[in-house]
Amino acid sequence: MRRLILKGHIYGSELLAQQFTKPEHLWGRPMSLDLTSFTDEEGNPVMYAWATNKSPAGDEENALVQERIDALLEADPSMEGTPIPVDLVTVSGSGLDPEISPEAAAYQVHRIAQARGMSEEDVQAVIDEYTTGRFLGILCDLFDELPTVLYLPEGTAMTLLFRDVAYQQRDIIDCVGSLAAQVDKHLPLRFYGTTDSRETAELTIQMDDQNSGKAVARVRSVSGRPIGQMSSLGVHLDLPDSQYMEHLAAVVSAMTLNSPMVGVVSRKHEQFVKDCGLLVPTEGSAFTYFSWFPEISSSQCLYALHAEHKMQLWQSFLADRQQPKEFDWLWDHYYFEGSHFLLEWELALRMVLERLRFQVERTEHSYRVLDSSSRECHFDFSRGGCAEKVFLKLLFPVDLR
Repeated sequence: MRRLILKGHIYGSELLAQQFTKPEHLWGRPMSLDLTSFTDEEGNPVMYAWATNKSPAGDEENALVQERIDALLEADPSMEGTPIPVDLVTVSGSGLDPEISPEAAAYQVHRIAQARGMSEEDVQAVIDEYTTGRFLGILCDLFDELPTVLYLPEGTAMTLLFRDVAYQQRDIIDCVGSLAAQVDKHLPLRFYGTTDSRETAELTIQMDDQNSGKAVARVRSVSGRPIGQMSSLGVHLDLPDSQYMEHLAAVVSAMTLNSPMVGVVSRKHEQFVKDCGLLVPTEGSAFTYFSWFPEISSSQCLYALHAEHKMQLWQSFLADRQQPKEFDWLWDHYYFEGSHFLLEWELALRMVLERLRFQVERTEHSYRVLDSSSRECHFDFSRGGCAEKVFLKLLFPVDLR
C-alpha cells in the first residue's frame, strides 16, 4: 500500500480518501471504510478499510446501491430521471478505490454549483483542470487489471487485452463512453468481448453525426442475439504509424495499478508523453515520468522505478560518474523518510558492482572501492553529489543517518 509520509511519520494512504457527503463537495466512489470501531493510543479515531466481496446480484448489495441512489437524489432532486453513473453507487472490486469517472463528476456539477453559488461552467472548469483519468486509465481502475499489449511491430493496429474481466456493456458506456468517443475522433477504436453465447461482440462509441455533443454507442454480433454479460475486453486502436505505436506500447507497458499511477519510460518517448498531456516535469532526470494525475511528487516518481531502472542509474554513476536527478530524490528520501524500499536500491547497486567487476574492501577502520583494473576509486561524502552520498551510506553505513 502506498503510504503518505511526512518527515518520517505515516499519516495515511494514497489509496484511500475522505468520504464527502456535503452538497458543496465532489463525492468520490463509495468505499468500505470504518471510522468508528478503532482508535489510536490517544483515543483518536482510526480509519479501517477492507475489500468487499458482496455479490452484484445479492440483496445486500442491491440495498446498498439503492441507499446511495436515494442519497444522491436527496442532495439534488433536480437529477431525478437522469442516469446515475455506476461508479457513484457501487464499490470497486477492492472496495478501496475513491476515484470516479468524468461522467460521475459531471453528474454532480449542478448540485455543487447550487450549493456554492457558482455557475455550472465554473464548476466544470475546476473539474476539467483536475480530471486525472484518460479512458485507458479509467478502464484499469474499473477492472483492477493492466492490459496485455498485442501488436505487430510492422503494423499500425494495436489491441489492449484485459483478459480476466467480466462486465456488462453498460459498464463500459457509463465509465468511458464520452472519453472513448472523443478518442475515436482522432484514433478509431473498437471494444471487443466474448458473450455468454461464446461469440465475439463489438462495441463502438462515437460522437453523434448531428453535432449534438452526445456519444452514440452501437453493439453488434454476427448472430444478432441479445448481448448480456461479456468476458475479456479488447480495446482495438488504429494508429497513425508504427512510430506512434512504439511510443504507445512503451507507455502502456509502463503503467502500474498504484495510485496515483506513475509510469517510467526512456527519454526517447518524452515528446509523445508530453503531447498526450501526461508528462511529469522532471528536469535533469535520467528517465521520463508520466501520470494521469496533475501533481506528482519526487517520492512518487522514485517509487515508480523498477530494479532495472535502478541498475541503469547505478551503472551510469559508476561507469560514467553521471548523477541524474533521481539520486537527489533518493538522498532526500534516505535522509528524511527512512528505510522504506532502500533494499532494492542496494541490491541493484551490488549487482552493478559485480557486473562491472568492482571490488569492495572493508577493514575495521577503512574501506576501499577498486575498479575492474584494481585502481582505487575516490568518493567524497562531504563535497560529492547525492549519488556519492547514497553510494557510501548503502555500502559503508557508519551512523544512524
